[in-house]
Amino acid sequence: MNKKFSILILLFVFGLTQSIGQNLDLDYIKEWLNQSDTQYRPELVRDFFINGEYYELDNVSEFNQMLKKINIADINSITYSSVNSCGYSSGKGEIYVLAKSEKNQAEIKELIEIGTEIYDNEKPMIIIVDNKKRTDITFSKLMSELDVSRIYDIAISPSPVPKGVYGINAENGIIKVWTE
Repeated sequence: MNKKFSILILLFVFGLTQSIGQNLDLDYIKEWLNQSDTQYRPELVRDFFINGEYYELDNVSEFNQMLKKINIADINSITYSSVNSCGYSSGKGEIYVLAKSEKNQAEIKELIEIGTEIYDNEKPMIIIVDNKKRTDITFSKLMSELDVSRIYDIAISPSPVPKGVYGINAENGIIKVWTE
């Protein structure tokens, strides 16, 4: 029994670390959404927003080349909306990808306030610091331990993330912190 348990642990660890160092592609986005969003309709998607920049899915090969610039470990969230908010492609859905990006100290402080006020009092979220999951800490406690001037980025998303990747509480969203 211990041997089987050890094999399961190794497979689980391999599954989690397999994505570190890999780059993003359209298949990864689709799998993420299939695991975390029951409303996801891939046949409707034509519009993408990657860190706020608009992209249209005209050429899958070119789009994948652009996505490969993003390391999977740097992704905070991938979300889907069946409602096209910007009107770029009438009647089509949108996918939003938020990845690590440098923020100034004013933005960091604002995100810390939001995280402390809102997310410490709600359901437990996934907390990742420099690509390491922290299950032993709340967001406000983490912020009291970190030197705020060394924080490169904080990303907060209440959207579900894949349970197969992040485990328990994945449906409650994720907070990722990257330090310098």
